[in-house]
Amino acid sequence: MTVMGNKKGSITILICLFFSSLMILITAYIGAAKATALSGTVKSLGLLWGESVLAEYDLNLYNRYGIFGFYGQPSDIGGKFDFYANKSFERKKYVSYEGSTIRLYNYALIDTNVFKKQIVKCGKHTLANKDLNIKDIVSVKYEDSASSPDNLFEGLPSGGQSSGLSVLDAVGALKSMNSIKDLFKQSSDVYFENKYIESYFKNMIDDRGLGKTHFQNEEEYILCGKLTDEGNANAVRIKLIGVREALNLAYALSNEKMCAEAMAAAEILTPGPPAVATQKALLAAWALAESNNDYKLLIKGHRVPLMKNSQTWAIDLESILENREEGMIFTGVDEGESYGEYLSGFLALMDENVKLLRIMDLIQINNRAFYYGSFMLKNYSAGLEYALQVNGKKYEFTREYETKK
Repeated sequence: MTVMGNKKGSITILICLFFSSLMILITAYIGAAKATALSGTVKSLGLLWGESVLAEYDLNLYNRYGIFGFYGQPSDIGGKFDFYANKSFERKKYVSYEGSTIRLYNYALIDTNVFKKQIVKCGKHTLANKDLNIKDIVSVKYEDSASSPDNLFEGLPSGGQSSGLSVLDAVGALKSMNSIKDLFKQSSDVYFENKYIESYFKNMIDDRGLGKTHFQNEEEYILCGKLTDEGNANAVRIKLIGVREALNLAYALSNEKMCAEAMAAAEILTPGPPAVATQKALLAAWALAESNNDYKLLIKGHRVPLMKNSQTWAIDLESILENREEGMIFTGVDEGESYGEYLSGFLALMDENVKLLRIMDLIQINNRAFYYGSFMLKNYSAGLEYALQVNGKKYEFTREYETKK
């Protein structure tokens, strides 16, 4: 009986241990299943909440400039996530939501790398869709609906940088080219940036039907950064004439007939050894006069080739010798580059970082003028990184805008 009792006792203990282990396994399985289910729920909700933030993009930025960006600081976004979490988990006692961490720094629109990504995408879009539906900036309906001229330029993204493009750099790049188009590779970022500028900004002779803007000379602003249309027009005039003067002088020095005419005049004006220096001065003055005429042609919608020939050279030496003030002279040969194409070439050659910052300037200036006066591009983001803390576990997410229109 003792042996049988011991055996029965052992069996009972084994059965108890078996069921105890089974219950532990079942409990663990249920816990794991709950954890897996919760993890999936948090991940799904987290993605949804991130998408809801992206969905609040600024309509003026998008409709007028093709730029995706939402307004807000990390605390604003965190508050939204807290609201969403409380609504989602308020009746689930097994869920402990412990807050969120929001990081916008890597997606700030004022970051040139972030901004460039959108500009290049938008430039590609303009090639595929010629008929862009660009809408006017719509003012908001409250007191701060427009900015006074006094604070219109407050906090510009470019910080008033004065650098851009030197005439020497432009001449160095263009002197060996047949056309400004030679500057571009049609798959390059610079090419798409220029396509964006040509679609969304005006210049002095073409408003492109873009509606109300603070500046008329917007491309000129991107190139020169002056705070008046007059200042930008004058700065571009100086650059254009400077580049044309160097290229015209190169042509004149290579033209035997022009060199002979200048030498003949120089020997009359300053006989003997000084004639060589006088010849060079006459050729330089001739090239400058031709360059001034080139500028007049360009702003009247005519074309001027990078390198002249006898058919496209307009000014004669007699005009230089008699110091005559000429109006615009058109040879009747309309070939080469337009004013807009010269601007496009200059924009392609300028410092890319400065160019992107000045595009931001224009977007901010126009939104301050016609949307609301305290608009600042630095308050907008093109994506976000965030973490949600639930039941002691951190869930990491990244969301950003991917497409254009």
